[in-house]
Amino acid sequence: MFTEVPATKYRLSRRKLLYGVGINDALYQVTQKTENSKTVLCPYYAKWISMIRRVYSEEFKLNQPAYADCTIHPDWLRFSNFRSWMEIREWQGLELDKDLKNPGNKEYSKDNCLFVSEQVNTFFTSGRNKTSGLPPGVQLRNNKYEVTVSVGKSKKIWVGTYRSIGEALEKYLEAKEKSMYFMLNTEQNQEVKEAVVRYFRYFSEVLYKTHTDILTP
Repeated sequence: MFTEVPATKYRLSRRKLLYGVGINDALYQVTQKTENSKTVLCPYYAKWISMIRRVYSEEFKLNQPAYADCTIHPDWLRFSNFRSWMEIREWQGLELDKDLKNPGNKEYSKDNCLFVSEQVNTFFTSGRNKTSGLPPGVQLRNNKYEVTVSVGKSKKIWVGTYRSIGEALEKYLEAKEKSMYFMLNTEQNQEVKEAVVRYFRYFSEVLYKTHTDILTP
């Protein structure tokens, strides 16, 4: 349990910019030690610094190149502004998402971001399979393309076997859409539900564009 303890003037004066850009203007100590000498972070600060790290840590971006072109709105470089936005939202156990609401977006800001479940945050994957180069959910078996799709957090179902990558991808998207609505049955946030449904069209287009070279005869 984190308890806000006022920061001393000395501690406030010792603060530096986080990753050269982030301004921690909290009037309390954002970290504290427990009786077991473990460090506990303010939950608002933990979300904020995680966002700052994704965008401004060169080491992080080397391991996660998808964040190379991401930015943060100037307002959110100040911790208090981010906290004001976060504390009036449901966020416990959820992840900060920047592009579900506005597909293709690269900027973290109050107009773009939503808090979503891990399941929603990882639902759309449009990249190639690292081993086979095939679309997600598609694998080559006995000279045919077998399609599976995830339903819920871990369960996978077999969709079918097809002669071409194009047909396999089409069937994958049909099954993926059904899986999407199954997932949304348990989603309570209406804004997130609407964003997921809108995002599906963008996801489908990106998937086809990503695999144009192997879809063209």
